[in-house]
Amino acid sequence: MKVTQSVKDNYRSFIRRLSKPSLAIGLLLSQLSGLTACSPLDDNKATTVDSVSNNNFDIIQSNQANNPVARLMLAELAYDRQQWAVASNDYLALAQQYPQAELAKRATTVAVASGNLANASAAAQIWVKTSPQDPQATLSLALIAMENDQPELALTTVNQLLNKKPDFAAAIILKTQILLRQQHLTAALDNLKQALQHYPKLASVRLLYGQLLLANGQYPAAQQQLQQLTNDPIYQSTASIYLAQLALVQKQPQEAKQYLQTALTDPAQADTANYLLGSIADVANQPQQALSWYQQVQAGDFYLKARIRSAAILAQQGKTQPALAMLQNTRLYNSADQKQIFLAEAAILFDAKQLQTGLDLTSKALKILPDDIDLLYAHSIFAQALEQ
Repeated sequence: MKVTQSVKDNYRSFIRRLSKPSLAIGLLLSQLSGLTACSPLDDNKATTVDSVSNNNFDIIQSNQANNPVARLMLAELAYDRQQWAVASNDYLALAQQYPQAELAKRATTVAVASGNLANASAAAQIWVKTSPQDPQATLSLALIAMENDQPELALTTVNQLLNKKPDFAAAIILKTQILLRQQHLTAALDNLKQALQHYPKLASVRLLYGQLLLANGQYPAAQQQLQQLTNDPIYQSTASIYLAQLALVQKQPQEAKQYLQTALTDPAQADTANYLLGSIADVANQPQQALSWYQQVQAGDFYLKARIRSAAILAQQGKTQPALAMLQNTRLYNSADQKQIFLAEAAILFDAKQLQTGLDLTSKALKILPDDIDLLYAHSIFAQALEQ
């Protein structure tokens, strides 16, 4: 059971909201323009990001080494051209030489987008120093420190933020994530509990608290927390999903279905709700109902499971070709997905006694995913069956 969204996904979403590049660049240019008196741009060679070609990029970079405006534009150009290391290093160097809040902020976002956490950490520390009252700056530094395996810096930074703004939900949640990364479950739960005692209206904090309690088997406490969110306009559907999962753990499928009907009204939760409703029908030996629910799952974490289970139901009804077609038309996002589809196809072919087709399939699969133990085993099963 997932406790929270990926921290990295959360941070990417957060960092994208920090600034629009066009606005940031315009502001930075105006701030840095006062620093160029000793190294003006050549009026006869006006330099803009759009006017720099591949051929003269290196020349301008060399000629304007001491001009912060030109260096800024070149750093942004490198970023636009996906020259991640150049952009990240250049922005950090600018932020270190000209420590200004907007420049450090942009250096942080570029470093994160480029996947350079060391540069991101250095830039974020400048951002915090130049803008100590900005919660976004401090939160960014704590997030980056956590992702960069700097738990002490992360915890110290987020605690500093909470000392200034103790009801900041994002900081409370981040502190919980940091503690969980350090395997401090009790401290993480205590952090959420204490926050809710002081600030009971923090719904996002309550949702996380309920999720953690549920994931750790503290069912009555989890239900108490999640139940309080069933009338919350923002978190009602998410809470309903977790309450449905709790009801299923407690073998209360009818209660689970009631919660899932609520979750279906939210497009963001509909795929999960459809899958869980399908699994309830599946367990109740209602294959047509299960198939109907599964086939409404269009994306999300349960998409692949829904497609594989739908194909299995079709195969059990003797519809081997439609079952295989469903699997072959499934969207795949990585090699793990591809492996699961191969294995599902192999199972259907084996049950249908299409042994040669199954052998051919697993041979093809092993060319794509060589040395995979599960596929090797499936291949050997078909080979042995054909020899008998």
